[in-house]
Amino acid sequence: MWCSMPSNTVSSWKSPWEFKRSNPFFLGPEAGLHAYYCFDPYVERLLLNKIPKDQFEGNVLHRIHSSEITRDWLESKLLTLDLFATNDSYLVIQADGLSSDAKEWLLENEVPKDLYFILSFGKNAKFVTELSKKQAGHYFSIQAPPFWKMSDYLQFLCDELAVPLSYQALNWLLESVPNETADFVNALKLIKLNFSSPANTSIEEISRVILAARFDSFKLASLYARKEKQAFYRELLAGELVPTELIKFFGFMQGHLFKMLDTSYLNYMKKGKRPSSYDKEILVHTKKWTGEELKKSMRHFSQLQILAKGNKDQLADELRLAYFNCF
Repeated sequence: MWCSMPSNTVSSWKSPWEFKRSNPFFLGPEAGLHAYYCFDPYVERLLLNKIPKDQFEGNVLHRIHSSEITRDWLESKLLTLDLFATNDSYLVIQADGLSSDAKEWLLENEVPKDLYFILSFGKNAKFVTELSKKQAGHYFSIQAPPFWKMSDYLQFLCDELAVPLSYQALNWLLESVPNETADFVNALKLIKLNFSSPANTSIEEISRVILAARFDSFKLASLYARKEKQAFYRELLAGELVPTELIKFFGFMQGHLFKMLDTSYLNYMKKGKRPSSYDKEILVHTKKWTGEELKKSMRHFSQLQILAKGNKDQLADELRLAYFNCF
């Protein structure tokens, strides 16, 4: 639990959700010196948003970069408070960059107890520990979750971003998206933007959006469907050949070409529903192809998909050969 009284101990939390469970408002009710380490800046922002604004003088927490903190600044803001001064609170971001002079001052001088002075560290917690041995304050460290808790981490981000997902969708994201905060957050924002009810959205719909955003599948599919194969293979070869992404993309291409081969799925338009821009492209591009050409291309992408599951070098050679055959 959060210690409401200042101490000289750094509380360490092995995951952000464990920290939040015991500290729902991020900071405790006691003002004074606070210093913490958080493994990820995005997670830090999510947790900082939990702080009630009325906790600070004038409902304002001033943010200042560590490069602006000097000995003179510290003395003017924290030591020379007079009758007419306000007890402004400060959050020092990227405190890892504090000058040695500023660190020395903090080790030697107490922070007033009637304002919040918060130091945010994101690279290491060494100075947090050093400071805790010299000054009474509130100290904590939020560590990155271990790899075997990525499911819990993703669920934490879903909860914080208000993107409820089914168990199946969560597992798909874990397997399909790099297990990094930025990748998880970008994927969840895309899902929230594209679907009004994420919890009831199928994996197929989610995968189409995520894959398109990361790999720009629709742009590549459009190039191929226009028979601009040279540009298609050139752009494909220009990117990093990540097998997991290519396996999904080649599967997507087979589905795309099948829709061009059999446009009966668009019969819903006869019921008065308007086609999407994607549907309109299908109808335009299908006129450029014969049925046999589409089937041949589908077999080609099926073979590429098999190669992507096995030999990466052979796949690269096959893509280069396909590119040169376009000349």
